[in-house]
Amino acid sequence: MREVLSYSLPAMAAAVLAFALAPLASRLAVAIGAVDHPGERKIHASAIPRLGGLAVVTAIAIVLAAIQVVSLGRLQIPVQFLTPLVLGGLPIFAISLIDDIRPVGARKKLLAHLVGAAIAVALGVSLGPQVHLFGNAINIGIFAPVLSVLWIAGVTNAFNIIDGLDGLSAGLALISAVSMAAVFILLGERQMGGIVLVLAGALAGFLPYNAHPARLFLGDCGATAIGFSLSLFALKGGSTLTSGFAALLPVFILGLPIADTLITMARRTVGRLENRDKGMFRPDRNHIHHRLLALGVGHARAVLILYGAGLAFAAAAFISIFLNAREASLFVVALLIAGFIGVHRLGYDEFAFIRRGSVLKVYEMPAVKRGLFVVFVDVFLAIVTAYIAVCLKSDVWSVAAARGPWLDLVTTLVPATVLAFWWSGMYRGSWRVAGPYEFTRAGGAVLMTTVGGGLIVDAVSTNAYPASLFVVYGLVSLLLTVSSRGSYVVLDMIRMRASRHGVPVLIYGAGPSGVAAALELFRDPAAGFRPVGFVDDDVRQRGRSIMGLPVFGTGREIESIVRATGVEAVLVSGSRMSQERLATISEACARAGASIRRYNVQVEGLEEPPAAAPVDIRVMRS
Repeated sequence: MREVLSYSLPAMAAAVLAFALAPLASRLAVAIGAVDHPGERKIHASAIPRLGGLAVVTAIAIVLAAIQVVSLGRLQIPVQFLTPLVLGGLPIFAISLIDDIRPVGARKKLLAHLVGAAIAVALGVSLGPQVHLFGNAINIGIFAPVLSVLWIAGVTNAFNIIDGLDGLSAGLALISAVSMAAVFILLGERQMGGIVLVLAGALAGFLPYNAHPARLFLGDCGATAIGFSLSLFALKGGSTLTSGFAALLPVFILGLPIADTLITMARRTVGRLENRDKGMFRPDRNHIHHRLLALGVGHARAVLILYGAGLAFAAAAFISIFLNAREASLFVVALLIAGFIGVHRLGYDEFAFIRRGSVLKVYEMPAVKRGLFVVFVDVFLAIVTAYIAVCLKSDVWSVAAARGPWLDLVTTLVPATVLAFWWSGMYRGSWRVAGPYEFTRAGGAVLMTTVGGGLIVDAVSTNAYPASLFVVYGLVSLLLTVSSRGSYVVLDMIRMRASRHGVPVLIYGAGPSGVAAALELFRDPAAGFRPVGFVDDDVRQRGRSIMGLPVFGTGREIESIVRATGVEAVLVSGSRMSQERLATISEACARAGASIRRYNVQVEGLEEPPAAAPVDIRVMRS
């Protein structure tokens, strides 16, 4: 009982102190002008003081000082941890406090964060030369200090970046602190657990003022101080753990702020590369909490949803302690998949590389267009294919074990690949127009490489290899070669299909002329039409998918199909339809509020002036 009180009393004292100091911090913020006014990026509609972090930090400092003086129970703070916490936190707290009063440039703040992190690391709070992941010790050696500085600065910024909704940063920090304390206490590090609970208590005392609708904000001084403290606690305790996915344990405990920071860095980097953004430090309204609000989720509900996500991360970290290496790896994969799905549902346009055609710009680079680049790609694929074939055949994926057979195959099959592909004319083609003929030629080149290379290896190598090894090599090589050659066509088709530009139309006729019409419209956005599906009088076509577009039904159902799909026009492909049938379809489209058009492709001689354009899309009835 006494031990429980030794942990709970300091936490409760910190909560009471933070609650009592919050009104004083609010008055001080108003007096010195540390007030957050409404603006373009702001959620709140009135001016709110933002020195709440001063109350939290002061409460923690008083309680920790009292613990040192009174020597309460087992909560004596080691000097080797207290010194880095105080000295490293000073530059971070100082620059953040100034920023709360008057804006400071993002680069100056980042520099102060790095200085504070470097001080803490220099004073001994750092990763060790080894970290443990899935039961394996990973040697990081001289990179430990660098990684530690990046970790501290990153987490410090993470809690500041996510501080965009009332109670969000403080609530997530409280969840992280409680879960971190629970992990420490469970693993026997009760002293660290008790100290973290002091931080949790101060946050709990402050939250009533910060919950929606907020009366007081943490401010930069509070968010960064909390992030800095949690990053140090995680390093001090988490780097020594060896169970579950120990190296990732602090990451999951502090999961949501870290996830938001990484997503922000990724999307701003993409925007910078695509010349759609001014840089990494430019603020915006596309953080996770902003995306939830944009999707119509209310303020309070958005905070609760993110609390739930923070609890899920914390629970994952706690559960990991009881998992072996294999279970932990599967657990991490499941969490990553869930995370990707969640990010996708937030609708970040920056990550829609394929839909926007950003990936296709790589193919436009001069270096990629050169024939020599394609040769290098084939050499790389041949090396990878040889390794995969050896490993699949032997069922041993160790580089050391596969080295001998792999080198035998590489030294023969790589030059054989280049020669066979050159002789078959594959380097004269273009990835842009890869089709059945190019893929057939690729198959012949791979077959030539596999058979010829296999015979050469058998003749010159001192080792005997089964024919099945070369069969595996040929299959893998064919898969990779066809995939690389067809990559542009596939990515371009996905981009066209994902486009939302143009008037949505149904194509009447799912035969060759209808497919040609759909392909032409996909490739020519200037035409202003976007195919969404087909209609065909052949009942056997119903339910089929052609070019990824569904066949909705027959012409007799055209009116109901138009109403159900919401298209604005029906495009008739081909010219074999009778006038009576055209009139019937036209009347059905008119009743459904859609126009009807015809798609024609005409070939004309150049000796006479052309009577019409080669591709004619005419309005028949509006």
